Amino acid sequence: MTPRGTPFRDELHINEDMDMHESAKLERQRREEARMSLRSGLTGLPQPRNEYQIVAQPPPEESEEPEEKIEEDMSDRIAREKAEEEARQLALLRKRSKVLQRDLPRPPAASLELIRNSFLSANRDKSSVVPPSPVDDQMKW
Repeated sequence: MTPRGTPFRDELHINEDMDMHESAKLERQRREEARMSLRSGLTGLPQPRNEYQIVAQPPPEESEEPEEKIEEDMSDRIAREKAEEEARQLALLRKRSKVLQRDLPRPPAASLELIRNSFLSANRDKSSVVPPSPVDDQMKW
């Protein structure tokens, strides 16, 4: 057997067991060469630097002199107060019921009393009412 088979015989897989050993050896060599080339490439890289510069802007200095307070014009003051009052009234209106928000008409006070009385009479205990008996009818005559 020759150390290297002819290409024709290799295609026929005659020396297959020898090729297996050689291919495994070649694969290990190729991996080792790739590992060595990677290591040599990584050693050529510069070392990382941990140099940071933190730049913070100084806080703005407040002037010690208070600003002159400009007196508000009376018409501006009245307009501002009116706007504040309208906003307050609007906030109060939002808290009320939808009926009041929509400004729907209210029932008169007399009809409220009738409704209240009808509820009270409906709530009375109907078992306390005793129907008239025939004896009571005869006594009335």
